[in-house]
Amino acid sequence: MLWCIVKEIRCHLDYETRDRKKLDQVGAIEYSKTADIFCLAYKINDKPVKVWVPEKSVMPPDLWIAFQRGTLVAHNAAFERAVTKHALTRYPHLSDVQVECLGNIPISRWRC
Repeated sequence: MLWCIVKEIRCHLDYETRDRKKLDQVGAIEYSKTADIFCLAYKINDKPVKVWVPEKSVMPPDLWIAFQRGTLVAHNAAFERAVTKHALTRYPHLSDVQVECLGNIPISRWRC
């Protein structure tokens, strides 16, 4: 019998964004529908922090795996969730499968 140990994936996320709309006036969802993402800093488990610029390159494989099946942690998870769903999915380096997945991550996988 073959046993496979799968380590839990815990990914801490922090987007840096900008938009003409004021986040505190319109809320995370409305803001993220037109916001631009400068970068996404992320840390998976005990590995070093990495920075990805969605405008410049495809999604790193480790981050893609985390989005697919990991626990996603952020200081303000409601904001990061909105940016992932509404802003990140607009970037051209994402595949159709990635856009579908990112737009439908269950709220149960997000933590503050």
